[in-house]
Amino acid sequence: GLFLGLLTIYVFWRGYENKKKIFGLGFQWAIPFAAVLVILTYSIRRGYFLFGLFIPIYVVLTRNWKELIKDKYNWIGLIAGLILFFIVEKTIFISQIGAVGEAYFHEELPINFYPLQVFGSFFKFGSSLNIALFFLFWIGLLLIAGKIALSFGQLRRNNETKSDLFNILIIVITLAFFIFVLRSPDGFGEPRWYFPLALSAFICISRAGASIAEYIKPYNKYAGVILIIILIGSGGYYQYKISDDLIKEKINSYSGIRSASLLLKEISNKDDAILTMGQPQVEYYSERKTFNAKAWVNASPDTEEHFYKSVDKMKEDKNVRYMLISFSEPGYPLWMKNVVYTADGRMAVWEIPFMESRIDFTTGEQKINPEGSYDALIFRLVDVKEEVFVYEIIRNSTIL
Repeated sequence: GLFLGLLTIYVFWRGYENKKKIFGLGFQWAIPFAAVLVILTYSIRRGYFLFGLFIPIYVVLTRNWKELIKDKYNWIGLIAGLILFFIVEKTIFISQIGAVGEAYFHEELPINFYPLQVFGSFFKFGSSLNIALFFLFWIGLLLIAGKIALSFGQLRRNNETKSDLFNILIIVITLAFFIFVLRSPDGFGEPRWYFPLALSAFICISRAGASIAEYIKPYNKYAGVILIIILIGSGGYYQYKISDDLIKEKINSYSGIRSASLLLKEISNKDDAILTMGQPQVEYYSERKTFNAKAWVNASPDTEEHFYKSVDKMKEDKNVRYMLISFSEPGYPLWMKNVVYTADGRMAVWEIPFMESRIDFTTGEQKINPEGSYDALIFRLVDVKEEVFVYEIIRNSTIL
């Protein structure tokens, strides 16, 4: 997905701004080609819809709107993109875009600037040598922003300033989405969510490095190059090390969800739906529609009201036949999952409150109820896969 997103930018810039052929196609096809790539990017990861915002916003800011309307290739790109979008929505995704939007749009939360922390997460690690990329990023960002400010009246005539504007827009649009729309209650979220701005962040780093080298060059033509090698090399090596450790650590992190979802794929019908969190993984492995357990009713997930409303909704929607509770996945409503920690931060107890089930790791005590009932619903434990509990939801037809 990220590769296709970056390819979208390459195709657009090469054809639309540099007027060069794109893999044998005339430069006029830059917008239609980019539109197709954007939808392919979106089809792999919905969060990469941001790549579809960068280009039209940039084009509107740097072109005369009358010329944009007259250009038939813009209309070809728009129509092709919309057709592909509807095809993707109907054939690839199980959850509708409206349901996904409701799960991620938090208008009830205050606007916060936690997303600005993402650059520290990307580039800042411990010792002074490991923050080289972090400082280079901010230096480069200031240089680019300053150049745009000084050339504000020349944006439509200067290609170098246009590229600076495009990079700034990528960063600003991505951050604006997380600040004003997503408003994550858990800090800035996960660094991988911000990958659409990665290219521009790297360009800021390279701009700062090149500027430092140019500044030092009159004094010693080798000193600037050596300094860049030290800064980029030290930061890059640590990036490699921490990535290597994270990948090895996370290889089996979803093995329980995978096993549980494959089980549901085997025992359920195609029309059955699953109530859970961590929808992308569950949908991928189970090939069944899933509902976000926290967002599918309008109530605070930490209250009894959320539970009772969820029970009522389960009674109404008879396709929801399974419930999957994972202790490796955050965000569950309190009635489904609760974790108790020791004073020093170690996990001590797993609880599934609505089933009155509990595992105490400090004493070894386990109480796993195989079945529980509420109103006209029976919840039956099907299996436990590592840290994942799988329940079947049975409707008591005599009561219903």
